[in-house]
Amino acid sequence: MNAWLETASGVRVPLHAVCTIGRSAKNTLVLSDTAISRRHALIHAQAQQEHWLVDLGSSNGIHLNG
Repeated sequence: MNAWLETASGVRVPLHAVCTIGRSAKNTLVLSDTAISRRHALIHAQAQQEHWLVDLGSSNGIHLNG
């Protein structure tokens, strides 16, 4: 699987089976923006190049492609 998440600054983060996103250093992708919760979201890889984006109860929600 050759999937990645690309940040606004152009940094590519490879996606594995599960990729967590948030401000905490325990996440796969750490974002220091105050609008991001400590455990904000996760991306879960499914079969056939399908990925699910899941909000982990974040305060500000998630926005895909926007």
